[in-house]
Amino acid sequence: YPEYTALMLASRLGYTDVLDLLTSKFDLNQLNPTAQNFVGSTALMLALTHRHLRAVELLTTKFNANQLNLGAKKDGSSETALLMALDIGPPPCVDALLEKFDNEQLNATAVDLMGQTPLILAAKSGYLPHIEHLVDRLDVDQLKP
Repeated sequence: YPEYTALMLASRLGYTDVLDLLTSKFDLNQLNPTAQNFVGSTALMLALTHRHLRAVELLTTKFNANQLNLGAKKDGSSETALLMALDIGPPPCVDALLEKFDNEQLNATAVDLMGQTPLILAAKSGYLPHIEHLVDRLDVDQLKP
């Protein structure tokens, strides 16, 4: 894992005890939470794609939106943490993002490589609370159904 930081590996593997130790012993910026691996995934994105809820909760509690780099990946795709969570993550991982960050921070109007918006991905999952959350928080023009 040459392009992984300790924070990224602990997040990917769901080692919350390691995440707790790292975030308590180091300045949070020293942990480089915005670092991206070879495909552009950050520590948060790795925790989301591997469905590690406790790691997602820990990261979203310890770091702010800018530190977590919630936006698009460096590989040029438009994948965001919210799009990844809605596409892959279990509902509690999505909840952790929706509860902590606002629409702008989450880039809630982003479109993935397949042209899917957060609303489309939420509808695909059929999980009504996420659909309601997005519909309630976005302006009609931003819904892109």
